Amino acid sequence: MTIGPVERRQQALDALDKASRRAEKLFTTVDPGLFDGYQTAHDVLANLVFWQCEHINVVSALLDKRQPKLKEGTFAALNAEACACRQAESMSALLDCFQAQREELAGLLTRIADWQVDYPIKQGGRPASVEDRVFALAANIENHCATLRRAALGKAEVRTEMN
Repeated sequence: MTIGPVERRQQALDALDKASRRAEKLFTTVDPGLFDGYQTAHDVLANLVFWQCEHINVVSALLDKRQPKLKEGTFAALNAEACACRQAESMSALLDCFQAQREELAGLLTRIADWQVDYPIKQGGRPASVEDRVFALAANIENHCATLRRAALGKAEVRTEMN
């Protein structure tokens, strides 16, 4: 059975919603200082908020038929900027922002008629369709959360061994 564009769009939206809600649940309980080998849970959430904001800006521009203003730099540099800009914010404040962004982004995405148009996310980034970008965003959220869960599990195992 072939999946049509409407079904594929719904799958992408569902994947993003599911990943975002799982992340929200994780970030309500995780220690902000939990380190996953690369960054803390607070840093991860700051990055997710930063990138969701970028997605909202791009989708808004696409809907208005204008060129989106894209950030310049490597993903690593932009992620570092995101952490620095949000360092003073609490996990609770970041989570509130993430939840509001989830709803806003979902609403905007449902208004895009052609999901095969180019959906840039940063200067010099690879071209991708709306569909591909939404699936990639969902996967990115899931990957970050899985890494944090593994880090939390490892930390729990260390505590058990020390007792």
